[in-house]
Amino acid sequence: MMETWQELKVTVKREGEELVSNLLIELGAQGVAIEDSMDYVGNVDRFGEIFPEVEQQEEIVVTAYYPETVDVAAVEADLQARLAELTDFMDLGEVKIGTTALAEEDWADNWKKYYEPTRITHDLTIVPSWTDYEATAGEKIIKLDPGMAFGTGTHPTTKMSLFALEQVLRGGETVLDVGTGSGVLSIASSLLGAKEIFAYDLDDVAVRVAQENIELNPGMETSMWHQAICLKAWRLRQTSSWPTSWRISSFI
Repeated sequence: MMETWQELKVTVKREGEELVSNLLIELGAQGVAIEDSMDYVGNVDRFGEIFPEVEQQEEIVVTAYYPETVDVAAVEADLQARLAELTDFMDLGEVKIGTTALAEEDWADNWKKYYEPTRITHDLTIVPSWTDYEATAGEKIIKLDPGMAFGTGTHPTTKMSLFALEQVLRGGETVLDVGTGSGVLSIASSLLGAKEIFAYDLDDVAVRVAQENIELNPGMETSMWHQAICLKAWRLRQTSSWPTSWRISSFI
């Protein structure tokens, strides 16, 4: 059963971030979220992300969440009283406080209703793991649950990569999948005849999701091994037509 949460937002000068955050936590918040325009400064082109154009502000917004059982009006009044006592010691600017009721949603699963079996290339079809799908003759099925990892298979870049793999792989090749995400390209490579696949990702979540997706596609037995302190890896040995070895590695 979904709950209703109460969002409490406090806008203050940047100098008051830690003060307001600590006060909100003392007043029962389990944690806070900070919105600060300075977070976008100095990060452009750092990792290839595209950042929105954000006007720099002196104020930041600190957001806390409380369950509906909490008297958020009392929390707000207590917070205002405590901040008033501290204005002689710190310039917080014009303090703005607002509350909003939020209905909790199952964001982790709601997107699944829009994710359906999709024929990506002539041979490859991506099928969500929670759906029933009857494959046609010659159709190669990739069962997938991307979870929190990148790689539903329907993004244009992934589609182009799958098209390229289908054109290039003829059987017996070695594939290096750097930034494997959900593991979709590695699984496709195996279906298209690759003999050995090395799949890497920096994100622990992606490593876990890729492992789970490989296990969703039958024909493999797994064993875990550790190559070094900085490396977590899984090797999946061949059974039936699957590759002689898989390595899904996360460098930390």
